[in-house]
Order: sequence, then C-alpha cells, then structure tokens
Amino acid sequence: MTEYMILQAGIVIFLGSVLQGAAGFGMGTFSVSVLIWLGMPVQMTVAMLIAAAGFHTLWSWLNTREHCQWRQVLPMAGIRVLFLPLGILVLGILSAQQQHSIKQFVGGIIIAILLGQWAFRIKPRPQLASGWMWLSGSLSGFLTGLINMGGTPQAMWVMAHDWTTIRSRCFLWTTSLLQCPFAIALLWMKFGNAILTPMAIGAMFAPVIIIGSSVGMYLGGYMSRGHLRLAMTILLMVIGVTSLIRM
Repeated sequence: MTEYMILQAGIVIFLGSVLQGAAGFGMGTFSVSVLIWLGMPVQMTVAMLIAAAGFHTLWSWLNTREHCQWRQVLPMAGIRVLFLPLGILVLGILSAQQQHSIKQFVGGIIIAILLGQWAFRIKPRPQLASGWMWLSGSLSGFLTGLINMGGTPQAMWVMAHDWTTIRSRCFLWTTSLLQCPFAIALLWMKFGNAILTPMAIGAMFAPVIIIGSSVGMYLGGYMSRGHLRLAMTILLMVIGVTSLIRM
C-alpha cells in the first residue's frame, strides 16, 4: 500500500467511525464500499476494516458496558461466529474477480440489505421469535466474513426491539467485539501473511477511530432513533446505487 492509499483509508475510516459512533452500526458498510471504490483489493479492505473495527468496538463498548445484557448477547455472538467461516470462504472466491465486478457485487448486497429492511420491517416489541435471531445472526456472521458488512442485518434485529438507544448500541458493539478475534484468525488462515500488513495498518488507525467514535457518539446524543434510521437508509441507498452502476 502506498502512503496515499493509507491516507485515503485513514480518512474513510474516520468518517466511518463517526457514523458508527452516532448510529451504532454502519462503519463496515460505509468504509468497505468507499475503499473498494478507490481500488483497494477486497481481501485487504476486509482485513483492514476488521482490525480497525476491533479497536472501535472495544472503545465504544468500554463506554457502554454497564448496559450489556450478556444473556442476550452471547447467543447472537455464537451464531455470528458459526457462520463467519462461510463468509470468508466466499471472500476467497470473490477476491479472484475483477475490480469492477467486485464493486457491483458490493452494491448489489447493499441494495439487497435495504430491500430486506423495507420488506421485513417489524414493529418494535420486547421480544422476537428465536427464528429472527438465527436469521439475523447467520446473515451478520456471513456478511462480516464476506465483506465486513455484518452490522446492518443485526441492527435490523435490534431495531425491532423496544430497547433504549444506549442498550441497542451496547448490544451491537459487544457482539461485534466478541466476533473480531475469530474473524482475524480465519482471515489469516485463508489468506496467509499477505493480510497482516493491512491488519496492522487498520490497527494503527486506533487514535483516529477513537476520535471519530467520540464525535459520533456526541452527535448521536442529539438525534432520535428515527432520525438515525432515516439518515442511515439514505446513506446506504446512495452508496449501494453508485456502487452498482460504477464500472
């Protein structure tokens, strides 16, 4: 990676961390899409973002850990880890494709996520059937391993609960944090030492991520869940459509 590419990645990750701090999810979706636009190989992008997200979620979790409900977190985290290897296996196939095909593939996934969010919207309630947890957790684990976009399916499940904003954020951050070590180990097993450099670069962005997360959490305190959901939907739609049509 050139110094210019590292600078670009730092800016993108900062903006993604602001988004994640405000809404509780979205860093992976935003950052992966933009970095692939810039021409970074998909496996390097995923490796960098997973390492960077580990520091981001750790910092965010430390600020909200008193709201963690472990009896709800652990089953979801376990499902995500279970389906993580399948996503990384498909990532290996995707990484061999041409860059413009990868961009369109990413755009298609974003559009599919948005359509799923629109089609399966559930009125917030105290508890959902266990089948919804398995659907959300399996998609989240698979998409994390594939293109590090596992936050959105899980966020849809969280938003279907009548939880407070801080409890929702803590749940998302905790499950992501628990999955991170498994993702790093599996990526290394699949791609070898080639992905260690982008992982190290992602880890180097820890101060940038902490600053961005702090800014995002501050901004998020002035926005309702409805406003955050609307802003995220618009942002994801723009990224998805432009990714899909970009050649």
